[in-house]
Amino acid sequence: MGFYDLTDPGVRRYQGELARKYGIHGFAIYHYWFKDHAVMDKPLQLLLKDGYPDISFFFIWANEPWTRRWDGQDGSEILLPQQYDQSEWTAHFQWFLPFFKHKNYIKRNGKPVVGLYRAAEIPQLGRMVSKWEEMAKRNGFVGIFFIQMNGIEWTPGAYELQSGKDATAEFFPNFFWKSGFSMNQVLSTLKKGRKQFSGACSTFDNNPRHTGSPETVAVVPSHPSILKFWLRQNLARAEKGDFVFLNAWNEWGEGAAIEPSIEWGRRWLEAIKAAVVEEGAGEVAEILDDGFVRSVPLKNAGVPLIQR
Repeated sequence: MGFYDLTDPGVRRYQGELARKYGIHGFAIYHYWFKDHAVMDKPLQLLLKDGYPDISFFFIWANEPWTRRWDGQDGSEILLPQQYDQSEWTAHFQWFLPFFKHKNYIKRNGKPVVGLYRAAEIPQLGRMVSKWEEMAKRNGFVGIFFIQMNGIEWTPGAYELQSGKDATAEFFPNFFWKSGFSMNQVLSTLKKGRKQFSGACSTFDNNPRHTGSPETVAVVPSHPSILKFWLRQNLARAEKGDFVFLNAWNEWGEGAAIEPSIEWGRRWLEAIKAAVVEEGAGEVAEILDDGFVRSVPLKNAGVPLIQR
């Protein structure tokens, strides 16, 4: 797509149209909140005014400090600290409210959906959730549907919900490079909690941020046909109304992007559409005892051989 500016309504309109064309239901958008105010939310405020991108969406509160490290885990170089003051709960909810009322905001059983990136790090989480749900009900909603994003640290028991959460969601690629488990082990692990949403990623390579640094992380293999296979597995397990998460639409700093590019053209998007169309046609019918799906071939995949 080349350089673009998300304050341009034409750019945001095009992104929504492109995503819908290839079978993407909506965007889970990172939301940043630091000490009583949102950060980098100008395109979101413009969305309220002009309606673009015209696609379903909800927010994930990316509640970690901003540091000079890419993953927010180096406390020695903090640019914006992540503070949790209960005096901010009302102001934070009021920021969400106009988006909750937007026609495109995703709701589950009448509840606006909110993702929590690091739920375990929020002090008094249960009280905050109760406060927000109380305010949501006063504004005409049934409550709030909270999704706990999992994968920051992965073990077979990492799906346990924090108190007050409605569901968990897999966050990739963390499951691979932080766990040492194979994709087969991750896909076939017994899911825990009231509701578990599956996830996938196109690829991940943060060389753009740390070229030549020991902090560089690259996840292989990566190929559109592998993504298609992965999505077919996830879609086969999903119940009606479930979400399947994909990291990411345009995380170019981490090489996790499915937008059109010089390298891949629209092949990532075509893989997504093919997975959705084939699943919708009922081509996957049986889940095996080991958790995998019968007969999901990599049709003419052309997957390159990966040398370890």
